[in-house]
Amino acid sequence: MVGVVLALLYTAYKAITGHVDPETYLAATNFLFYWYIWTSAIYAILIVGISIIVPLFGIAIGRDSGGIIGGLLGALVGGGLSLLIIILGLLGRGTLILGAYLMHSAYTVSNGWNNTQLIFGIGLLVVGLILNKSFSSSSSSSSRGTRIRF
Repeated sequence: MVGVVLALLYTAYKAITGHVDPETYLAATNFLFYWYIWTSAIYAILIVGISIIVPLFGIAIGRDSGGIIGGLLGALVGGGLSLLIIILGLLGRGTLILGAYLMHSAYTVSNGWNNTQLIFGIGLLVVGLILNKSFSSSSSSSSRGTRIRF
């Protein structure tokens, strides 16, 4: 969401200064694309760390309560949770990156606008924002129903 706000602020600044042209659109969507690439790389590093730690905790908790079999079951549960986190992360971040790319490549100087590509890009960007918002809000809510924002 921060990337979209920054891209919109850049576009608004260019519009206020009187430079509304396709290059402004291309610069804003190019920034958005690379913003999502870099934030996804940081997100991937965090996910790799979590994917290593969660099965280890599963093994430790399972082994303490059920011996060798408990350790194996803990590893399976921890690995399954890690796999779920990876799939949801790829889905959410992938739609943001693909949406920003489609929006950026929807305009070319020689051919003009490709409306279908633009609409699909906007749609994927909106879906990615919704998916990432729902993932972050579901993981930061407490048991009493109030949300803690960081």
